[in-house]
Amino acid sequence: MTSTVAGATCIKEECNQGRLDINDYFQLIDNQWGNPDASQCVWINEDGTYGWDFDASNTESGINYPEVFIGTRPWGSDTGVSEFPIRRRDISEFVLDVQVESSISDGEWDFAQEWWLMEEPPSVQTRTYQYEVMLLLDWGGGHDHGSPLYTDLWTDKYGNTIDLWTIYDSGGTSAKFYIFRVQGGHDGGKIDAKRITDWLTQHEGVSEDLWLSGSELGNEYWPPAAGQTTFTEFGVTINGCTYTSTGSAETADRTAPPAPTTLSSPSHGENTVELTWDSVTDSGGSGLAEYVVYTDGTENHRVDAGTTSTTVSGLAVETTTQFSVTAIDGAGNESATSNTIAVTTDRPPEPADIQSGGTYKLENKNSGLVLDVGGDTDTNGATIVQEPWADTETKQWVVRDNGDGSYRLVNKESGKVADVEAWATSDGADIHQWEWVEGRNQRWTLLDNGDGTVRLQNRHSELALEVADDSTSAGANVQQGHWTGDDTQRWHFTLLDTTALSVPTGLASPTNDDSSAEIEWEASTDSGESGLAQYIVYVDGTEDHRVAADTTSTTVTDIPSETTVALTVTAIDAEGNESAASEPITVTTDSKSESSEIQSGTTYRIENKNSTLVLDVASESASNGVTIVQESWTGADTQQWVARDNGDGTYRLENRGSGKVVDVESWSANQGGDVHQWSYVGGANQRWIPIRNDDGTYRFENKHSGLVLDVRWASTETGANVQQWAWNGGDGQRWQLVPVES
Repeated sequence: MTSTVAGATCIKEECNQGRLDINDYFQLIDNQWGNPDASQCVWINEDGTYGWDFDASNTESGINYPEVFIGTRPWGSDTGVSEFPIRRRDISEFVLDVQVESSISDGEWDFAQEWWLMEEPPSVQTRTYQYEVMLLLDWGGGHDHGSPLYTDLWTDKYGNTIDLWTIYDSGGTSAKFYIFRVQGGHDGGKIDAKRITDWLTQHEGVSEDLWLSGSELGNEYWPPAAGQTTFTEFGVTINGCTYTSTGSAETADRTAPPAPTTLSSPSHGENTVELTWDSVTDSGGSGLAEYVVYTDGTENHRVDAGTTSTTVSGLAVETTTQFSVTAIDGAGNESATSNTIAVTTDRPPEPADIQSGGTYKLENKNSGLVLDVGGDTDTNGATIVQEPWADTETKQWVVRDNGDGSYRLVNKESGKVADVEAWATSDGADIHQWEWVEGRNQRWTLLDNGDGTVRLQNRHSELALEVADDSTSAGANVQQGHWTGDDTQRWHFTLLDTTALSVPTGLASPTNDDSSAEIEWEASTDSGESGLAQYIVYVDGTEDHRVAADTTSTTVTDIPSETTVALTVTAIDAEGNESAASEPITVTTDSKSESSEIQSGTTYRIENKNSTLVLDVASESASNGVTIVQESWTGADTQQWVARDNGDGTYRLENRGSGKVVDVESWSANQGGDVHQWSYVGGANQRWIPIRNDDGTYRFENKHSGLVLDVRWASTETGANVQQWAWNGGDGQRWQLVPVES
């Protein structure tokens, strides 16, 4: 057998079921526990590479597992890493970094990471453990053994999509054995192993009190497999400490780089601090890898070795924080700490004095151009841009108080509001117009900059409205970005019409029932030139609906039974100026009349009131993750749903065809989150609260998100997706339950 690769010289070798020390933290183990007849050796090369080769072509049975190991084994051996063993609940970071070259032929094999979970650390409870966990990084020779139990559990921040392959009540040991795998095989690089421990706790009830003892990585193989695996790098990061097994025991880099110097802060804001420092040169041989930024002695984040500046965000206002920086080389050696500096964040600005209901032009301080809708369209999704001022309604914005300290910017022409596209929280995300759905991405905090300009900060992302690339050109996009104080983020608000309307008077409610109240009032007058346009009806301070200027009565609907609400009315003119509110009145709805209940175990077709189409599984599939849609009724099993009472006021909707339940994808709490089918695991995202509407239909409210089952865009087309959305009373959110004869 050969124990070297091309151009490498072997300096250590073990072929007798022993082990080699790669460095102070990693061991190379010639594990021949299942097939001692196979020819197998582990070795370390002079250039720092290491690995094993094996040949089971002339053997008939058994399994071997040559491996590299770090931590403490349940069998008592220990490589002396202080972070292992560690309680499951104390793991904040667990990342693997794997770079290997393999050449394996013939028989079945895999390349797998494995660890154990124990009630006590190995020093107390040797050879006794509750769970064995394996992550397959690669496999071959027919090592598939059927489809995974669950696919697409998650995709980690390094791009690895993880499947749960199988579960054994008793695997290679007496412990319960979970086997995950990287979908499609791992091509090298980092893997977030913490997500596996989190998933086991969240979905399998694995206790956070258990101890994770250590970690091993190697090839399982069966006859007649033969081949070689060479490691160029294997690193394990546990709670900020990185251990790397590159380099032989004789040549490993143990020299820490020098400490960064001249740490300073050129600027700061209410929630951010900018930092800069001098670069560091590593003399240990492994090269500088990254810098670590600390706040009050705790790691905050890391930056690449080629960067000597960063911004620390998420800080509290008017708070002093201690900052320091260290350098880390490619072998994981960390430098001493740089000089420490203390920086105090700014006091937040005061709210701007803006008239709710007033019509404004919004002029950018940098460019002198105004906020406008691209293409002068009223279409949802049209981009917000800057243009020269002209007295057109697409350049006029009605500012409305949302009652929570935020405002919405309503375009005078389209009636749509300024909205952060796709609920993005990233710098550079576009701003477009969209119908008002009360989303946090449509709400803006208006802050006085102290120079006659206003800063507009989005409630969802906490980023500021700005012009892309500091542009002064007409047609340039408007976006969001972290507040820097630049002129491109400062806006002049100019009120276009200050004429007030008279306040509606005499508000009264002549009748009400168990879900609605009739109201009437005296007409308002407008002394301005634009004329009275509408009345706005508010329920408990939130806009409910609008009525025409020539109408002084209306009905407020969808009030829960036996509920007291406060009602007010305002008047608004054609320029968007809104009057003060009328004197409020309170109305209490009657007790609700007796209504039928959903019967647990009954099979229903669930028909959308708007489209008259029924809830169905796309392509009549039985697979996890298939989208729920609406289709014409055919009587197929995938269009029939068994309502099952969960005993907590919620129901699960179980498909008669697939046996799967209606599930909100990825536990989303966002409006527009897709609804698909999934095996029932008891999650709150699979539990629905049926609420009887006043027209005999139901709305289904998700227990996790609080959003309701909704047909996207209120479509009447077959095949339209079903999603979740905030309850707005539309027919696209109302469902008729019709029992199906068995």
